[in-house]
Amino acid sequence: MKDDAEDFRERLLMIEAESGIFGLEVNSIQLWQYVRWFCLVEIMYDVTGIAGLVPTQKRICIQKEHMRFKEMIDRQQFLLRKKDLIVMNHPRRIKEGKYYRCFVTETLLENLDCSYYVFENDYRGQHFRPAPTKNLKYINMNMLRRFFYIRNNETDNKLRLFYNKVISVFEYSNEIKLSNKVKKEILNYIVHGYYEIYYRTIWARIVFALVKPKAIIVTSPYSPDAGAIIVEAKRQNIKTIEMQHGICQGHFFYNYLYQGKVEIFPDYLFVYSRHDREMQRYPIARERIIPVGYPDLEKRSKMYKKSKKNTKKVLLFISSEKIVAEYAVRLRKDERFKDIRMIYKLHPDEYGQWKREYPQLEGSGVEVISENKHDIYYYLGHADYVIGTVSTVLYEATAFDTEIFIICGGSYRQSAMLYENGYAQLVTNIDALSDKILNPVLDNSKNKENYFEKNAIENMKRELNKIMSNNSDK
Repeated sequence: MKDDAEDFRERLLMIEAESGIFGLEVNSIQLWQYVRWFCLVEIMYDVTGIAGLVPTQKRICIQKEHMRFKEMIDRQQFLLRKKDLIVMNHPRRIKEGKYYRCFVTETLLENLDCSYYVFENDYRGQHFRPAPTKNLKYINMNMLRRFFYIRNNETDNKLRLFYNKVISVFEYSNEIKLSNKVKKEILNYIVHGYYEIYYRTIWARIVFALVKPKAIIVTSPYSPDAGAIIVEAKRQNIKTIEMQHGICQGHFFYNYLYQGKVEIFPDYLFVYSRHDREMQRYPIARERIIPVGYPDLEKRSKMYKKSKKNTKKVLLFISSEKIVAEYAVRLRKDERFKDIRMIYKLHPDEYGQWKREYPQLEGSGVEVISENKHDIYYYLGHADYVIGTVSTVLYEATAFDTEIFIICGGSYRQSAMLYENGYAQLVTNIDALSDKILNPVLDNSKNKENYFEKNAIENMKRELNKIMSNNSDK
């Protein structure tokens, strides 16, 4: 199919808005809103070759971990008492000294003046330990899945009927040809997602009954199990807030042409910047999208700016698409760049398979970062130039003393906010990039502002207190 990728993205959003797919139910659950993000990402990739920001997630049971008895008790998910707030944490932690810190929530948690619990899923089968997070609990669904097991043929048949209707909407009614591979993945995700909604709803009811929170904060709400927790919180009149953990124009989870109610979307969204309010077509009122900044980034950028002492120029490539790896290898081979250090920072989801995904990098002389020894801000703090197509990191780079280049290729238009507003420069080919690095021109007219709101901690605490104290805005 030759459709332009961005046009095809809009086509998918229009199809779902007009097809009635949001009204399809399985045992009274309007299932499409829970599984749409995964399905749309997979359809997009299958038809256009444009990958979603997060690859297919393989479900892995929590591995048995060797924890001390006290730690096992401290982390036990149901040994709880009343608290003001529940934080559903981002499990992808970064090593800092002897601890693994959460780069999304840790700085906020260290400054909160209300009581809270932090709940965390495993990340690809493991927890990053030791963690400095207070009141941290590890979610373990295995016991609930065994004790409340409900899978049966009748429900499986209903799920297959739902799947057939979904496929019919896209493939037959709108002539979008899908591979058997992606259809199988969608079916498996729908079946698994439905049962996870059931189990996570039980989990949420237990936790909410014990904690009685005024609000919950989520950081990565894309999956059906996260949606189930948000929906149950709303049923119990618990305020739901998403704390932004990434940026991408066109992200399916935040873009709707559909005008009906979307239950799985949180009541409030704390975003990094005033620009983020306009970047997506959110299914909530604009006044509930609140620019607050990014606490951890604000803290780290100040720290690394003071410590920057490079002896040679540093190019930092931000992995997202093959064209970025191609540019990195070509520049490394260019004799004019022999005295410039080149770092290729992989996305954590790429660590295990980067040699397969980017074989040209192996033995190229480019430094490939494939583990979490340092957070991304360490590399941004040492970079003179940051190069990529689409990534939250490209926005985060605006908080550092670095030049940002967006390569014209792949999904680069999802970074349009940066180059259209002067935060970055768009380069159409490798010769243009080489020239800008080797022959920099001082441009005092260029926007050097930080993309992110300032005073993030104060902003978040103020808005959080408002939300928790107001019980009449539902």
